[in-house]
Amino acid sequence: MDLKENLEALIEQHRKISEEVTQSITLKTKLEGAIEYSQGLIAEQEKAKEEKEESKAKGKSAKNGK
Repeated sequence: MDLKENLEALIEQHRKISEEVTQSITLKTKLEGAIEYSQGLIAEQEKAKEEKEESKAKGKSAKNGK
């Protein structure tokens, strides 16, 4: 293999690796977004659950106060 062929092989390897890195970065970004979205949904569910429990507690105390 002469130097030109070696250079072409190196360039091709670099191109492939660059594509893989780009795909990995894109996937990483999507996963981070999915994690943040899931965390937001969990926080909303917990808040709704707490509000529901507080509402029940207030309803019980109002009935007991009568």
